[in-house]
Amino acid sequence: MSHADFVHLHLHTEYSLLDGGCRLDRLMDKAHEMNFSALAITDHGVLYGAIDFYQAAKEKGIKPIIGCEVYVAPNSRLEKKTSSGGRDVYNHLVLLARDETGYRNLVKLATAAHLEGYYYKPRIDKELLAAHKEGLIALSGCLASEIPEWITKDQVAIRNLYALEGGPATPPVGYTPDGLTTAYWTQTIGALPATYTHYQTGVAAQGPTLSRDEDNTNVSFRAGADWKASDDVLAYLNFSQGYRGAAFNGQAANFPAEANFAAPEKLNSYEIGLKTNLWNRRGEFNVAVFHYDYRNQQFLDAFTLPGGSGSGFHTINAPKSRVDGAEFEFRAKATDDLEIRSALGLLHSKYVELTLHAGSRVCCVGNQLIQAPDYSASLGVDWRFARLAAGDLRLLVDGNLYAKQYFDAFNTERLAQGAYGLANARVSFESSAKRGFGAGAWIKNIANRKYLAYGLNQNDPDTGALGFDYGLVGEPRTYGVDLTYRF
Repeated sequence: MSHADFVHLHLHTEYSLLDGGCRLDRLMDKAHEMNFSALAITDHGVLYGAIDFYQAAKEKGIKPIIGCEVYVAPNSRLEKKTSSGGRDVYNHLVLLARDETGYRNLVKLATAAHLEGYYYKPRIDKELLAAHKEGLIALSGCLASEIPEWITKDQVAIRNLYALEGGPATPPVGYTPDGLTTAYWTQTIGALPATYTHYQTGVAAQGPTLSRDEDNTNVSFRAGADWKASDDVLAYLNFSQGYRGAAFNGQAANFPAEANFAAPEKLNSYEIGLKTNLWNRRGEFNVAVFHYDYRNQQFLDAFTLPGGSGSGFHTINAPKSRVDGAEFEFRAKATDDLEIRSALGLLHSKYVELTLHAGSRVCCVGNQLIQAPDYSASLGVDWRFARLAAGDLRLLVDGNLYAKQYFDAFNTERLAQGAYGLANARVSFESSAKRGFGAGAWIKNIANRKYLAYGLNQNDPDTGALGFDYGLVGEPRTYGVDLTYRF
């Protein structure tokens, strides 16, 4: 019987107190049963079990690899202080002895860790490791090791933030411009006081600057199961966690409260679905049903600046929100020259916990999420209407339909975009040669439908009282041609 191809190089035994459950006798019996050629021992911070492990492995004809998962101090092993109850005073590192020299160095490291570096755990440091590195092999280790920790830790810092606004050639009076040349600047965030009469030449900070920090460290996971009922039918079920790091408000311009982070956003997603192939793979039908639980969903909120001087914006979080929905997809190749694609999405979204501008209105539990229409649909037809000696002529027509959607958490009706549809088309020629050219002419928004792609509430008393709202109009009817060459 051949040896197993796999060797455990990171393994805790009963000698890893409170952290290992492998009894040596049972461990060796199982390793022998599975025909392991070698096995390592890497107990936490100690070598108590090395001799017993060595002897037990030899009796079973297994090559013993002596190692230790040591604790490494972030700086000096002699430095003994913490700011988090001991969680920040060490990282893990797996060391394996390659030969007798490595084993002796491992003994020296474990001894020094107990006699010199003990603080919560027996710790070495990089100075000690450098002095006794011969004959040792280091592995990156578990999530508590330095490399994985740096991969999963993300600290965002904004330093020396201030905002400047340009002015006319001479300092203005109040808000009234009296020139066209931008030569004077005023600091609008950080300066005390920050007014339009404190102008200077040159782009530089005129007063104190702001700094902001946010921790983006996160670990998430995904689990799922697939069931292939037949060659053409696959059912699946999965759970996954989503994460979006802290969001800094890039629109901060006038007030210190605008220069803020929204806390990281987290999502728990539950989905069950079915994927099917039809008519000897000439068609597909897929369906998915899902439930999303959001925590701290991020969005931009407008508020009235002090003194009623306009709208300020800051990134904030909705503590809890959720989305329930379903998606349907259908594709059919009706003929060799004609393919039809369609999709339908259904959503029901709402804020479960969210209070905005509590002093001026009651909002916003039960409101629909921003830009989350109750339904959306698409239909596309790809038709090869002519086959020529030089290539193919194709016509692609597609359309999209969207339900009513809101652009703020207040669900402001005057700023909402009602249901609308868009249609597009493209005619193209594709060369059949390996090296050839393609050309196309296209039109987007054929009916020249006017719609809002985005909006900001700036008209209400608690969002700026500017007398108007901001709206970003969607792309109008647009024409174009393109030419490509393959080589």
